[in-house]
Amino acid sequence: MVGFSVQAAHCLSRQRDATLLLQLLMQLLMQVVIVVVNACTRGRESECGKTAFKEYSKFASGTFAGMTGGTLGASAGIGICFAVGIATAGAGGVACAAVGSLVAGSAASSASDYLMDLWLK
Repeated sequence: MVGFSVQAAHCLSRQRDATLLLQLLMQLLMQVVIVVVNACTRGRESECGKTAFKEYSKFASGTFAGMTGGTLGASAGIGICFAVGIATAGAGGVACAAVGSLVAGSAASSASDYLMDLWLK
């Protein structure tokens, strides 16, 4: 019975994490939609199509780059911690993976936004 409750708690935790991630993505998408709506309704209709393409492209590429960078960063974080000699078992491994994921995901997303701004001038 204890195993079931631990498994159920883990499942609920993963669902909560997925829900928070979905809420964050929806908030980011709403910010993009607001930028596009403002460009299309505030007397700048000539910029509407270009702004829509640019902002939606930046959102998609930034999201994909952040997810990819975060995935690779988690592995890199564990590898770096192992090479430096920090314990990678248990909580140490989770911390190393989390830090690596956050740093690499943020860097990849920022780099994607910068490159998209250069490409879509």
